[in-house]
Amino acid sequence: MLAIAVTSFVLGDSFLSYYEAVLHQDVPFTSIADALYLFPYPFYAVAVVRLARGVRRQRPAEDSLDAPIVTIGALALLWHFLMHSYARDNALSVVERVVTLAYRSWT
Repeated sequence: MLAIAVTSFVLGDSFLSYYEAVLHQDVPFTSIADALYLFPYPFYAVAVVRLARGVRRQRPAEDSLDAPIVTIGALALLWHFLMHSYARDNALSVVERVVTLAYRSWT
């Protein structure tokens, strides 16, 4: 999983470097580099979950609810302060909004 994620980042950097060094142009906002940079985040998440499952210990059910509660609270704050304005920006196309929101939520 980690190898797939790192390879995707390397390909994104390669595309970005090719566009700037060989073509001598600015990379457009929604490009293949954006897809290659956003692609690995689910693989990172799966890798972290798989690594965490390797640690076996008994814990009460209440401890299992702590992380989702904190995550939902953090996502609510993230949406309110960072992402809401991008979701309502009429200057961006739908694809640009999705990419912008994906960058804000994954990074």
